Amino acid sequence: MEMASTTPWRKQPYLDVYRNHHGLVSHKWTQFPFIYDLILQARIEAGRPLTLLEIGVQNGGSLEIWKKYLPPGSEIHGMDINLACLTLKFSDGIQFHLGSATDLEFVNAIFRDTRFDVVLDDGSHMQGDIVSTFLNLFKKLKPGGVYIVEDLQTSYWLEYGGALGRHDSAIEFFKRMVDGINGDYSTGQAPKAGTDAIPFLSLYREEVASIAFYDSVCAITRYHAPKRERFAMVAAGENANVASLPPEQTVENRAPQLAVAQAVFTGEDAPSDPVSEFERLLGRGIEAVHRDCLEQAAAIFSELLYRYPQDPLPPAWMAIVCAGFGLADGAQDFISQAQTLAPERADLKAALGETFLKAGNPELGAQYLRDALANQPDLWAAYPALAQSLFETGNDDEAIAVLESAVAAIPPAQAAIRQTLVEMLPGNGEIESPQ
Repeated sequence: MEMASTTPWRKQPYLDVYRNHHGLVSHKWTQFPFIYDLILQARIEAGRPLTLLEIGVQNGGSLEIWKKYLPPGSEIHGMDINLACLTLKFSDGIQFHLGSATDLEFVNAIFRDTRFDVVLDDGSHMQGDIVSTFLNLFKKLKPGGVYIVEDLQTSYWLEYGGALGRHDSAIEFFKRMVDGINGDYSTGQAPKAGTDAIPFLSLYREEVASIAFYDSVCAITRYHAPKRERFAMVAAGENANVASLPPEQTVENRAPQLAVAQAVFTGEDAPSDPVSEFERLLGRGIEAVHRDCLEQAAAIFSELLYRYPQDPLPPAWMAIVCAGFGLADGAQDFISQAQTLAPERADLKAALGETFLKAGNPELGAQYLRDALANQPDLWAAYPALAQSLFETGNDDEAIAVLESAVAAIPPAQAAIRQTLVEMLPGNGEIESPQ
């Protein structure tokens, strides 16, 4: 390990740090230094230590440059699959991890207690890898953190699995996230046929604050607190000579909504919100389910049903608890309640179907899994459970048809699930890879 530099830190543009760098080599496109400054300027100006992870280390120079560019005390992590990176000697404050960011088990193991202010993907640039890495690491961002993807020009290059307008390219993946940010305004609308917008509406509406595109770069910023409700209209001033002012929209009357928005965007002055208590109780209930403590889980979810009657998760989890007890009628009643509150959440029905399968009721498992996938065909993780339910109910031909159609449709980012399905097929390995 080399000794840390004794040169005092001072805030500099990234380009100046880059030009004056010596030692381990770093390759960058000419636009990147200026894009980094645009994205990170406020964080650098604040002068607080940051925690950064860069995927793709190569010669190691980029990690050394980040060490010089970020405020003192910052923690730098690098990850690469190349064994040769183990020979690199880094300055203090830089940690190297040998492994793949597309391996969720590995990511969760080494970063179990670590969260990042900045994640930078400069890895393989293959389209499936970019998407898998994002899905694995976005949740590792701190509140207000930013996820930067470099070299998105590969989304247009055939040798990296890209092409202009290709639906499973990384650039198209991030474009669809714009619909997630604006998910509050499409409630009740059915997405245009052939699109897969629903996961972005449900998964990223609460978490993604912004997404910015630059030449070959995309930056996704996380809210400081989850956005639980739609933002509200607010009006300032007294004279409304052209259009009348609804009394409820005044700054005074909208003070709670403004406080929520401030907490979401800045993390400051978060109001005492019952949502935090909701999350705590929900987490305890889910943990109890995973420990098979179903009576404890039932008590917790019953309390949540009483206190938060408009949230779909308590009835959905109560349905799962009922299925675990073998109470099919109760499970169906609760899942119907959840679906009424959140008709777009086909994943809730899929989860119930899997629970019925595990509880020894593959008939109901198949019923709910079929229904979920009919409404949201890209719930890839539900296909193995549906196939297993069909096999167990003697519907072998339908099970094989489900497996074959899913294997042909699953995108590269879901390679692990695709392999699971291939292995379930009789004479597995005979299905051609999608081109």
